[in-house]
Amino acid sequence: MKKYILAIYDKEIPKLPLPPRWELLQIEDFSKGLKQISAYCPYLLLVKNSIKAEKATEFLKEVGKRFGVIPPSVILDLQNEDEIKEDEKLSLGIIAGFKEETSFKTIMREIEHYMKEPPLPRMTILEFLASAMVDRSSGIYEFRISSSPFRIVLREGRIEAIIDEVFRTTYRDLLSQGGLQLPPPEKDIAIDISKIDSAAFDQREKIKSIKEFAIEKVISGLPLDLNYKFTKASEEHLWGNSIGIESCLLLRKIIDKIPLTQIEVLKKCSFRKASVTEDFVKCIPLRPEEGYFLHILDKELSFNEIKNILGIAESTLLKNVYLLFLFGFVATNPSGGIPPRIQHLKDEVASKERLIFSQSLSIEQFSQTLQIPGLSPYKVLGIDEKATLVEAVESFRNLEHLFRPEELDPSVQKKFSKHLTLIRSKLTEAILLLESFHFNGKQKQQDSTASKTGQTERSGSEKTEVQKTEESRKKEAERLLLAAKEYLENDHIYEAGQYLKTALIYDPFSAPCRHLLAMTYLKMKDLRSKYMAERELKIAIENDPWNTKYILDLAKLYLEVDMPNRAKALLEQAQRIDPNDPEIKVVKDLLKKAN
Repeated sequence: MKKYILAIYDKEIPKLPLPPRWELLQIEDFSKGLKQISAYCPYLLLVKNSIKAEKATEFLKEVGKRFGVIPPSVILDLQNEDEIKEDEKLSLGIIAGFKEETSFKTIMREIEHYMKEPPLPRMTILEFLASAMVDRSSGIYEFRISSSPFRIVLREGRIEAIIDEVFRTTYRDLLSQGGLQLPPPEKDIAIDISKIDSAAFDQREKIKSIKEFAIEKVISGLPLDLNYKFTKASEEHLWGNSIGIESCLLLRKIIDKIPLTQIEVLKKCSFRKASVTEDFVKCIPLRPEEGYFLHILDKELSFNEIKNILGIAESTLLKNVYLLFLFGFVATNPSGGIPPRIQHLKDEVASKERLIFSQSLSIEQFSQTLQIPGLSPYKVLGIDEKATLVEAVESFRNLEHLFRPEELDPSVQKKFSKHLTLIRSKLTEAILLLESFHFNGKQKQQDSTASKTGQTERSGSEKTEVQKTEESRKKEAERLLLAAKEYLENDHIYEAGQYLKTALIYDPFSAPCRHLLAMTYLKMKDLRSKYMAERELKIAIENDPWNTKYILDLAKLYLEVDMPNRAKALLEQAQRIDPNDPEIKVVKDLLKKAN
């Protein structure tokens, strides 16, 4: 499992020598820093003293308020080393501060000992055990439930014992029921368990199965859905002949007993295979169906898609997914954090649902507003009628950015594709109308001034502002035409039509746009659409009278609606323009069949 250093720094950080499995993440402002802390649980923070008038100490206070714990922090670019008070250092977990001229290599050399044993985020017991197995942790870890302390002993990721009074009582009772003679209880729990294991060394297999059952019973009896703060109490293992437990088997047994309501949030996520090393996969024994599950996740799939592929019961799949999620073998969308935590995933899913609801509501309401008859372009852009063109363009850009595809959730884009196409076309129409009012007024003013002074524009002079605007409009119309062709190829008729109508606002004389719009109408296959197609083809021919394709397509339309005489006249017109056009023979054959 990777360990992260989060640098909140607005300048480039050089590549630093880091220990294995450590990675440096960099962001440039404090607001994004809070999100990254929630997602990655960094073990160390490198924070610039001040970014955009915000102080690092205020940021660290917000971290403590929001997450309950502040990772060890290093403050960079101090004006002087005494700038941060001693009481602030203690309360905010600041381990060091460096002046602006200090090199990053020096900083890393000074703080490298803090990277030996990083702090852990708050997590459930199962999440801790899974991350410890993947990370191959060793030592004695402790946590508290209310005022009661509990301890877990790990050796390279394998559970050895839980050193607490509950475990000792359960362990002794089970051994007594198994017929083993036990030594008198010791005051120190660890020594007592060690003596029991030493005394019963000759019955190792029997005691192993009893210890597994005892640990399972104790862990199952703890609140598995609560988040705890785990701390490393000691590097030492349990004294005596302690027996390692099959941690993966224990996790499977406990997951089988977990209520599905605690993990059903996974049904709202999509999954893909995480980039874990082969060593991690080898140290965790997987069942065949779990291996196949990982095999199909080369691309991102939703929970329902996986269920349909595997064809297994939803409850079984949910528990399999949860196990692989805990081990970090699958990455979720939204993210489950690092290490994976179900509470973090729930928070991310809830945040995503709020975002989807907010985006959906704004799209629905705005599209309904735009359909009000007689709405002025000023009202469309949400500006006052006395606003300048600069203000109108700024409002247009803000609204366009708000409804840009990359700013919206994919599910919102899919559900409201027609609404979004309408919004974009109405916004474009509004800004073009206001630009037209502005430039027409400006051109009239220039013409009036020129006529009064007797000045005329020289040939070969630079293009006027109006000419430049017309050129940019034609380019935009061409871009929209290409987009409409893509939509039409994928049978998105409505979207293609809206893009073409918007293109014609930019360039009303574009014959290719008129022709493609006619073809779009014909795909709708109703009488009114054929009438609209006829109108667009006629305008296309007016704008480009030498294009035989437009003429012959209109002839085919007339044959469809049983107007052979009009079709014949158009056929003759096409023959006069280009007698070698291969489509002429096709229309001739259709005309013969019609007669």
